[in-house]
Amino acid sequence: MLHSIFKNSLYKGALNFFNLVLPLLVTPYLYRILSPETIGQVEYSTSIFGYFSLFGVLGIYNYGLREVSKNRDRQEKVKSIYANLFLIGCLSNFIVACIYLLFIRLSFYSSPMYLLLLITSLNFISNIFYTEWINEAFEDFKFIAIKTIIIRSLYAIGILLFVKEPDDVWIYLLLLVLSNFLNYIVGFIYARRYTDFSLFSLKWSRCNINFMLYLPPLLFILLLNNSSVFYTLLDRLMLGTYCGADSVAFYSVGQKIMEITRSLLLTLTFVTLPRLSYYLNNQYDLYLLNLNKLIHIVLMLAIPMGIGLMLLSHSIVLVFAGSQYSEAVWPLCIFGFRFITLMVENITAQQTMFLHGKEKIIALCNAMWGVCNLLLNYLFVKIGVFTPSTAIATTLFAELGLLTTELWYIKTRLNIRIVLFTKDSGIYFLLSLCFVPIIAGFKLCIMNGVVFFVLSILACVMFYILILYLLKNKVLIEVLNHFVPSMKMK
Repeated sequence: MLHSIFKNSLYKGALNFFNLVLPLLVTPYLYRILSPETIGQVEYSTSIFGYFSLFGVLGIYNYGLREVSKNRDRQEKVKSIYANLFLIGCLSNFIVACIYLLFIRLSFYSSPMYLLLLITSLNFISNIFYTEWINEAFEDFKFIAIKTIIIRSLYAIGILLFVKEPDDVWIYLLLLVLSNFLNYIVGFIYARRYTDFSLFSLKWSRCNINFMLYLPPLLFILLLNNSSVFYTLLDRLMLGTYCGADSVAFYSVGQKIMEITRSLLLTLTFVTLPRLSYYLNNQYDLYLLNLNKLIHIVLMLAIPMGIGLMLLSHSIVLVFAGSQYSEAVWPLCIFGFRFITLMVENITAQQTMFLHGKEKIIALCNAMWGVCNLLLNYLFVKIGVFTPSTAIATTLFAELGLLTTELWYIKTRLNIRIVLFTKDSGIYFLLSLCFVPIIAGFKLCIMNGVVFFVLSILACVMFYILILYLLKNKVLIEVLNHFVPSMKMK
């Protein structure tokens, strides 16, 4: 039985709220224990692993989620999809892991990073069991939330107990790898309730094993996923190569803070993907209706959150990472603007083009603008102005071009009209600009950084919600009607 989008949003929201609070507790601790250089080495190592991991996981997660969502009423079809994708994942991760180990042996064997890179290689084992897509396709977000919260809590406790000095960086990475493995393996075991596939079964023929049926679309999604290496992953690698580990750390602080904030809104996009996929193939009118609702809600939330990140960037960095990471302030400010474009682009790419089976077009657009980002980065390196701030600025420029291209394709080829610049979005922007005097007023009156940070957020949120409520904003009222039925308005 399918769960309502509202309940799924609550479970996913609880998980994302936890994923917001946990880094706010653990990451500042890590940043104060580990130096910027050490943090930079960790981020550089995970960036290198990220390149290889893309080839290991192929496009299995996205493809599996889409296909099972479309066919979840057909048990045999679901079983066949699951079996084929799992076995393909086993082979691809094994092959890529061997290549990765050979690469780091030849390139980093005498480097202090070799141990870190070796530890990250254990994630290939975890990737094999990353079949959470089937649980998401059946909208079992309650299980996903409870499982992840428990395992991530154990990870946080481990960090606080065992990471005590800069030399404990390998313990931090090992705990991270172990938590990923536990999270994935528990989800893998639980997924058997939706399919009786067994790796050790001799009756694989009943699962209709046919790799050639699945490899072509997976390879296209591989191209789509790999196109992302031209953006923030590319930035971190180029910063590590041309500017040093410290620059990677300053860039990564801004990125991590933005991703923590973004995880709150990704609740909406994650929980609606299976349902939108189902509607697209069965009830197209409901697909269009829910797509437009999603866009309006995301704009209502993303615009003030992005502007808030920009205005409070200095305080956020000091509270989150400490004064030694003060050079992360400007990158975070630019990441705040990128936050808005990313949330909209996620809808155009995933909820629209991907669900229509346009992986090739998404990959082509990503690659085209990704090459633009690469060339701009290289130009800035040559003229000596390549920094964490200019790196994210070029990425933002490329992603704005990507978003514009996707919107054009959706309008002209899919005949779906997505309007971003409306009266409502203008109101959201103007109200968000009112945060400037609110924050400036608190800054004049409050000296304590943490108190200023907390009160500024609370005041801006209350102001924003109150004015929208007085204006009888339809999107806000619909959301409030879900959460507080007694406040129902028309």
